[in-house]
Amino acid sequence: MAQAKTTRLSRQKHYDNLQAMFRHDGTVPPAGVLEPGFEDIDCASVPTSRYTSQEYHEREVANLWRKVWQVAGWAADIPEPGDAMTYDVGDVAALIVRQPDLSLKAYHNSCLHRGMRICDGARGLKSLRCPFHGFTWGLGGQMKTLPEKWDFPQLDEAELALPQLQVGEWQGYVMVNPDPAAPPLADYLGTLPAQWQDAGWDLTTRFKAVHVTKQIRANWKVAQEAFLEFLHGNFVHTNSIVPAAPAEAMRQDVFVGEPHFARGVGIAGVLTGEGDTVQAREQKAVDHFIAYYAPELADSHAFDVAPGETAREKIAEITIQKFRQDYGVDLSDLNRFDMIDYVWYNVFPNFMPWPTLGYPLGYWFRPDGGPSNCTMDVILLLPFEGERPPSAERVVVGPDEPTEPIIGAIGRILDEDMANMERIQKGLEASATGTVNFASYNEVRLRHFHRTLATYVDDVGES
Repeated sequence: MAQAKTTRLSRQKHYDNLQAMFRHDGTVPPAGVLEPGFEDIDCASVPTSRYTSQEYHEREVANLWRKVWQVAGWAADIPEPGDAMTYDVGDVAALIVRQPDLSLKAYHNSCLHRGMRICDGARGLKSLRCPFHGFTWGLGGQMKTLPEKWDFPQLDEAELALPQLQVGEWQGYVMVNPDPAAPPLADYLGTLPAQWQDAGWDLTTRFKAVHVTKQIRANWKVAQEAFLEFLHGNFVHTNSIVPAAPAEAMRQDVFVGEPHFARGVGIAGVLTGEGDTVQAREQKAVDHFIAYYAPELADSHAFDVAPGETAREKIAEITIQKFRQDYGVDLSDLNRFDMIDYVWYNVFPNFMPWPTLGYPLGYWFRPDGGPSNCTMDVILLLPFEGERPPSAERVVVGPDEPTEPIIGAIGRILDEDMANMERIQKGLEASATGTVNFASYNEVRLRHFHRTLATYVDDVGES
């Protein structure tokens, strides 16, 4: 009982810390941000076999990846009729094609003749033609050409339409579900779209400035879970995030009755209680922010913190100047929270959309050939003025290569996380107890994730 009370008080301190920063800042975040969600989730531990077992991996392929809605890519990558993208996970291979009416259709990327992969992404297709024997379908999936038709008396062209996956769009992302009987995307997302609408978040006004696929020698859940908590922040991100974004003001939210999403909230600046701000502390946070994100401004005194000012005010001014000079975009009318702070949602099973410009990111994670390897897609979504810039091409980064040269300062933070993942995987495979333990608050999103995972992947018979 005493331990439960201590946990509640500590959790409340996180809520109070976050709100105290806004009181000093004099601004109000978007609707819903100050309303925390929490549930005591009885999933304090899981077996290491969830990360290491080939048998469990195969059950995930059969019972998870074939059954859930998952992000396939950025919709603006295929803006015109006949543009196509592919998405692969486990034994699911999807081919998503922009239709003449600009809607989307998603097909299983396998020829109905001998199984040849039909396409690996293209622009301006007029039809979908198998490169092996020329079987051809229209963009709408109907059979157009059956070569040597006389030699296939068993086949009826009218019955040879390409099998489809469910497909939808949300916040600029293409979502697919291989299960034709699965509930529609809107039902799967629950109240998530309403939260974003109430907050005024709209990623369709962004363009994809960077796309990296990072190869990682670890289970996809190991990689994803590094971003479902910030308990590691004071140990891994000591010189990157924490000096200008205190871990004590991070918040983890889960919502009762919502199995498919959860949320993290983080605040830029200096944690200050009810008293006056301390100018030296505020300036230290600003100096770090400049050194890390805007080193070209290091010699400017325009961002010196005057008595009574806060680091948050100066970080906002720096951000406005950076976006104006780097991207030609004026953020001066944007809510300060949306400009400098950050929210990172996770949508089950593997998708993380970040709606604010504090970290304007999107992540998704996939197994890559077994339980001990995965990929992490990272996209950088930025605002623009005028005509939408073209999407950046995807760059594959090997497991021993850094992301910083491609993504910049944010990549440096990612590389700090990447340095741990292979070590975690090896540690899980060598575990003497066979058990992973989760904190009740700081890792509540991991508890939430694993509880939902168990509803898709039956735990009976884990090895």
